Amino acid sequence: MNIITTNAPAQRAVQELYSEVNSTSRQCLIILSGGSVSDFIICEHIPTEFKHINPGKIQFALVDERFSRDPHHKNGNAHTIEHVNSFNKFLAEKQIHLHVMLHGSDCNSEAMRYDAFLKARIRDGWIVFAVFGIGEDMHTAGLLPDSEPLKSNSGDYAVCYNSNDEYKYRITITPTMFSHISHAFV
Repeated sequence: MNIITTNAPAQRAVQELYSEVNSTSRQCLIILSGGSVSDFIICEHIPTEFKHINPGKIQFALVDERFSRDPHHKNGNAHTIEHVNSFNKFLAEKQIHLHVMLHGSDCNSEAMRYDAFLKARIRDGWIVFAVFGIGEDMHTAGLLPDSEPLKSNSGDYAVCYNSNDEYKYRITITPTMFSHISHAFV
């Protein structure tokens, strides 16, 4: 995995992401953490920097989600991204898919659905790019330090777990999925 760290403005980070995506002929999955201000800002720049992208080449998804049976709950990462109007207009105009995790089911079922989505993309040869932030409690990708998914070697790409924080349950990618990420922007 190539890890690209930057304290550059979000626009430059998105330009670098576009350059990497545009340099490959393969389909690309871009997973966004969505919970941090930096990802909100990054979503603001994607429509401008990706305006010439072949829409069949990319899909977006989330790195993690704070679980609720309400798919549009106000503390969700999808909710944050859904409120970046320019990003959603870009997705609609280009007919690019944003894969969200929550569909109104229980946490384990939602994680299994997302796990199957990720495995299908990897099996079909997609390149995975990730945009991560680091939370105040030092979590990234919904993984808190010393959390259960970090200790697991189940082979799952996504799991539901009790995070014992204010959101209680999270769906997140796992270390197994991390091994399939080509480029990580932090």
